[in-house]
Amino acid sequence: MSTAYRSVGRNVYVVSGSPVTLIIKCPGANWIVDPGLLGNREKLLRNVLERLGVKEYNVLLSHTHYDHIEALEALNPSRIYVTVLEYSSLLSSMVRNILTYGFTQLPRILGVRSIDVEKEKVEIVEEGFKLGDSCGELINLSGHSPGLAGIVFEDFLFVGDAVFGDRLLSRVGIPYHFNAKRALLTLEKIKAYAEKGYSGILSHGPFANSEKLSEYVDLNAERLRLIRELVIDHLLREPLSLEELVGRILGRLGSEVSVENILLGSVTVNSIISDLQGEYGLSTEVSGGLVRYRLTRS
Repeated sequence: MSTAYRSVGRNVYVVSGSPVTLIIKCPGANWIVDPGLLGNREKLLRNVLERLGVKEYNVLLSHTHYDHIEALEALNPSRIYVTVLEYSSLLSSMVRNILTYGFTQLPRILGVRSIDVEKEKVEIVEEGFKLGDSCGELINLSGHSPGLAGIVFEDFLFVGDAVFGDRLLSRVGIPYHFNAKRALLTLEKIKAYAEKGYSGILSHGPFANSEKLSEYVDLNAERLRLIRELVIDHLLREPLSLEELVGRILGRLGSEVSVENILLGSVTVNSIISDLQGEYGLSTEVSGGLVRYRLTRS
């Protein structure tokens, strides 16, 4: 079999990349899950589909971050399926960029391209949606994005960006999560599957047997809890702007203090600060032209 893809289950194939792409052959319907970045993806996916004898297919998106949907431009699916909380982001690149990055220059820095999808081709699905007989069922894995969806198969599950591999965590330091508290709850859900013997397919990481999946879940959960502790520690001691705080946390984690890591990490840290308001007093001040935050014990 070509190294470009591998079989991981009955009629389920993983196309290598970061993120990976799934191709699922079901009776009555074929599926491409997360086409990925464009690059050489057009030629790669065309070759894999030809080898697997797939001519007609639907596309299912775990979520609508640009690295998972850019290669849509190279495909001609019958329909595109997405959860309701990702729907507007799929139709509008403006909405997608604001929800993902806020009003920052990160899309330009990352080279994010504007991709807008015609709504006539889009179907909204929710948790419990079945791709076909014995072909997988959607599961809500929100946290990384508002409507992130995974897929549960017979003895493994596709976790998308709910769980990251150790190499990515080491590189970025602070994993991107739209809602860090919700991401932790999702990790608990995935941990329960791992304890039942389910293997896992990560969008950005290796295929993991149940033991390794459990390790990755613990690694991700420990990282989020550590970041929360560092937020509390820093903001109890002195007022800091969001970017100052993120830079210091990245330094403590031994990760590169880059523009990309600061802006992406700011989303996660900001969600943690918002959540801490229930436990601590939160004050703001303007100093040196920056808005700085400080926590006080209630």
